[in-house]
Amino acid sequence: MGVQTTREREKEKEKGIMSGPIDDKIRAQINALIQDEIQENINEYLDDKEQIDKLIKEYKKIKKRQRSNLSQIKKLGLVDKHGKSLGGEDVKH
Repeated sequence: MGVQTTREREKEKEKGIMSGPIDDKIRAQINALIQDEIQENINEYLDDKEQIDKLIKEYKKIKKRQRSNLSQIKKLGLVDKHGKSLGGEDVKH
């Protein structure tokens, strides 16, 4: 159990069995890389979600303006008795 021969170590390496301080360092580096990748993906998701939320907010503002009475007047091109647009823009005859 205690002493491991060179031949036994070579057999373990061939089988893919990892042991020792160097292998622990490699395992720690791999785990750190995985954690960094996961964190990066989470951050990208949150950034995308913020952008989507901004777009939804802007969309709702636009739709609210489109449903307003002033917007309906502009669409119809209504004018008052002096020929001025009720929508705030002058109509040219």
